[in-house]
Amino acid sequence: MTGLPGKVEALLEHLLERVDAAAPGWLDGLYIIGSLALEDFHTTKSDIDFVGSTTRDLTSVEVGLLMDAYTELRAAHTFTLDGLFIPTSHLAEPPMPEMPVATCDAQGFSVAPSFLVNPVTWLSLATARIVVRGVDPTPWGDDAVTAQWCRHNLATYWRNLARSLRSGFLEPDPASRHSSDVFAWLVLGPPRLHCTITTGSIISKTSAAGYASQMFDLDWIDVVAAARAARLGQIETVTAAQMLTGCDFVDMEIDDAVDGVDRSNIG
Repeated sequence: MTGLPGKVEALLEHLLERVDAAAPGWLDGLYIIGSLALEDFHTTKSDIDFVGSTTRDLTSVEVGLLMDAYTELRAAHTFTLDGLFIPTSHLAEPPMPEMPVATCDAQGFSVAPSFLVNPVTWLSLATARIVVRGVDPTPWGDDAVTAQWCRHNLATYWRNLARSLRSGFLEPDPASRHSSDVFAWLVLGPPRLHCTITTGSIISKTSAAGYASQMFDLDWIDVVAAARAARLGQIETVTAAQMLTGCDFVDMEIDDAVDGVDRSNIG
């Protein structure tokens, strides 16, 4: 685990110890994805995103033991684990979001269908991961399917988020101040998917600011710069007017992505 922050290593070692004790022989691979793998980890903002590959299904007794183990981990460590455990054989196949998988996140450990079973998770595992246990994975991948999933996610989750936030920020004084965390999430999330559509790559939230600055009109450069500053912890609040501009930026970007972008034009 060399190269990981000490507190992250301690959590992962504790995770492996408790998982192996609760379900011997079950976990044969553990891979870090997300901000840690993309060198954009911020101790006060970032979760530890991961994929675990497994050898078999869990018994009901093991599920109960793992629920207890995850409760213990959450009490002992400051970072939140956010990931899934999936049979190794399924990583070579297209994601099946309806399939129940073991997951852990801020709400706890559970076995149920998960949003994390999607083509972007598989792409992250293939191209931007840190191996903690096991061999380098060779997951399924299909650029066209992944791009279509990204477009659908933009047109549903992100479009609805922008619509919801816009309705909430129409009434306040345009100069009123609000937490910058939601602003950074709103503005920097869609460019990551846009980049995956146009280049087939996974990028971090901070890198998404640079991508957006190059891809879109200068009219948006201030809102993107503010989101980058929020991501880096350089500002703690933004105005209601900035939030509304952020919503406009997201709508513009989604329109561009859903209409289709040609990666051959990207220099």
